[in-house]
Amino acid sequence: MPYKTIAELPATFNNLPDKAKEQALAVVNELLAKDTKEESAIMQAWGAVKKSWEQDKDGNWKSKESADYAYTPIDGDWNLRIRGKDGLDKALVEKAANALSPGGVNGKKIIPDADAPLVRMRLREAYRELGIAESKWVKEDTMREYVKESVTIAAEEATAENIAKGIVPVRIIRPGFNDSKGKYYTKQAVESGKTLFEGAKMFANHSTKTEEKERPERDIRDWSGTLQDVKMSEKGNLIGNAVIHAGWLKEMVSNLFEAGNLSKLGVSINTLGKGVRGKVEDCETFIVESLVKHPLGSVDFVTEAGAGGAVGLMESVDVKADVYLMDMKQLREARPDLVQSIEDEISNKYKTQEANKMATELETIKLLETAKATLEAENTSLKAKIGESEKATKIAEAKVLIDKAINDSALPEASKTRLIESFAGKESAEGVAEAVKAEAAYVQSIKESGKVKGVGVTQIDTEVSRKALVESFKRLGMTDAQAETAVRGK
Repeated sequence: MPYKTIAELPATFNNLPDKAKEQALAVVNELLAKDTKEESAIMQAWGAVKKSWEQDKDGNWKSKESADYAYTPIDGDWNLRIRGKDGLDKALVEKAANALSPGGVNGKKIIPDADAPLVRMRLREAYRELGIAESKWVKEDTMREYVKESVTIAAEEATAENIAKGIVPVRIIRPGFNDSKGKYYTKQAVESGKTLFEGAKMFANHSTKTEEKERPERDIRDWSGTLQDVKMSEKGNLIGNAVIHAGWLKEMVSNLFEAGNLSKLGVSINTLGKGVRGKVEDCETFIVESLVKHPLGSVDFVTEAGAGGAVGLMESVDVKADVYLMDMKQLREARPDLVQSIEDEISNKYKTQEANKMATELETIKLLETAKATLEAENTSLKAKIGESEKATKIAEAKVLIDKAINDSALPEASKTRLIESFAGKESAEGVAEAVKAEAAYVQSIKESGKVKGVGVTQIDTEVSRKALVESFKRLGMTDAQAETAVRGK
């Protein structure tokens, strides 16, 4: 028997919000209608609820938001949370990125290969939003594809006043799938269109193949307006105003507006999309991460923008002939001479840079060696000066001690002078006391040798004493004149 109201659901659902109970009620009744056992139906209903609802740290149930997760499959549990209660969380983003490493989570891969490109893309967006360098696990080689989209004329927002001025509101592009599901536009891809389309020239009709080849810059006579005031709407769409200056087109737009047929005017954009191929909601598509300016890109007024906004890679484009879509392999096959020329130029530039770098390094080495030699010479000179200064200080300090020891003795002045001269330049007073004693003993012996003994009172033979003293001084290294002078000074 099906349950009539949420009040009849088992007590296990009591703590859920009413919307969650309504979801559970619908699942249970659908399964019971298929003769599923009640116990199994209830378990499956809980599984469905947990895909859309989660409990916070206080145990309260709240609806899950897809923006809070990097992985949100249609049939399966959402995983890799990246937002906390305060918004995008760096730690959660890093944790989610690590889950894409070869080791996955605890050695187990939790993201299917087919879904990995979209997950990596969402994490790259998160890293850009946080303003930090992205993890190596989310990096991916991007490719380019042509984007040819129909633009919606926002007829319901047009006013007679603005139409009279030639101002037509347009919705340029919206996030998510295009009508054909050939492309999936991320939020950041849509936002990148603000600078790309602001001020873009609008032309009447697409250019033909011949015109694209002969006049890629377009004919000025076809220039009909300018796209202005490009911005993001509250709904996340890229919107702007087509400001028409061509009189004939203004008149046509005014007539269409009055007849209620303004929405039938076609507007088409042509540019490049940069992204990766992957699966979104089980649909293989090209995930556009950013819109890229194309030299031949345009925004055109056309009679028919495309069936239901037909989008995607332009079927008539030969990728091998379009350098803006070529990868390196295709470019090397199409223009090996050009690739070789580019490689040679890069190689020569690198060699020149390396040569300049080496020359600079050699010059630096020479300067450093010169500076080193100068410093070493200055260091040697400084050491010599320090040594001389220290020696002079020692000599001066020793002289004070030597002079005092000699002058305080009872030696004759001539002996003092001689001893002071003999210690001149000495760095130490070592031995001066012994020299004073030796000199005193020698002077005394000279005095004794000059005495006449055995005739009563001792008499000193002064001449003999003088000569002995002179000889004594000479033995100490004095010249005859110096010895005579020393004796007379005594």
